[in-house]
Amino acid sequence: MTSPSPAADHRRMLPADWCDRVLAWTPEPPQLVPYVEYLQAILRQHGAVSIMMERIQELALTVCGTDRGSLFAGHLEIFGRIEALGGLDPLRTPLNERSVEKQVYEIVEDMESAEAEWLTLDALALRGWTIDPFARMTGSPDWRLSLGVQAVEVDVKNKASRSAAWMRLTWALRGAALCSQHQFLNDFRWRWDVPESCRSKDASRFMRVLWEALPKLDAFLHREGADSDVLWAQDGWSFVATQYEDQTYLSFDKQHGAPNPSHVLSLACEPSANTKLFFSGSSNAGFLEEFGPDARQTLSKVLGRLGIGKQAAARATPTLFVIVWHVPLGTATRLRPAPGGAGRAHY
Repeated sequence: MTSPSPAADHRRMLPADWCDRVLAWTPEPPQLVPYVEYLQAILRQHGAVSIMMERIQELALTVCGTDRGSLFAGHLEIFGRIEALGGLDPLRTPLNERSVEKQVYEIVEDMESAEAEWLTLDALALRGWTIDPFARMTGSPDWRLSLGVQAVEVDVKNKASRSAAWMRLTWALRGAALCSQHQFLNDFRWRWDVPESCRSKDASRFMRVLWEALPKLDAFLHREGADSDVLWAQDGWSFVATQYEDQTYLSFDKQHGAPNPSHVLSLACEPSANTKLFFSGSSNAGFLEEFGPDARQTLSKVLGRLGIGKQAAARATPTLFVIVWHVPLGTATRLRPAPGGAGRAHY
């Protein structure tokens, strides 16, 4: 895949009361109710920091009248087909199992897993399968579906691409720039450097740190003669700003002060000449070979870590295991079920 090059968005700002407006809003299409209620629960739990999530941004911009397009258009089409099969329960179930009492970055991962389930249900529904109601519990399959007299259990696994942390952090920065108290972010062009070695826990930690450090970052960027400053430091971690002429380099590291600190990720910025656009992107766009000639070996390792083989062997009924690689909801999905007997995993 190609890592995204710098992108420009129209500069927008949410009103100061955007949280209250979103929490008081009710969607008209009933198919959106479970999803919107889940997003509102996130907002109640986490407050304004929730704007660092892509889906909260879309909801807030629509509710506040900044975006006038159709809200969650791709979701709505899929939700409509799923509701026709089993009502609103199949839309609520993946969300009911995913708590909002987590870090925001972790909730983003959970939402992507829920969306992977809906994509799978929709793809099978388009092939004539119907949803069989059953009590979903720990250790059970995600879904049970039928096609005529044939029944199958379905387990959905969601795997993010190696650029997932970059994408989620980019949305986090865009979200912060929508808030009136962080409008200074729009005065700069931002470039990320998120190495493949950056894991979810590190990216989750940085999302929290970035939000906490924004007031100090604002002061640093507008301070005359600024050279270097520690914007945040705790438990051996640090977020440090260093200025080189009109460039500012922000480094997030662990083991701060040690002889060999471990670099996690960095963010750089420079003043923007365009006051109408918000700029963000990667510092080096390039080609990442997710699956080359050794794709079979790579897939075998991934499947081994997921433990699908053991799960399949323990099943007494036919099981379809579906792995979704960070597919945006609303994108056309193609599943190719393979023939097999009881306990056999299909990929």
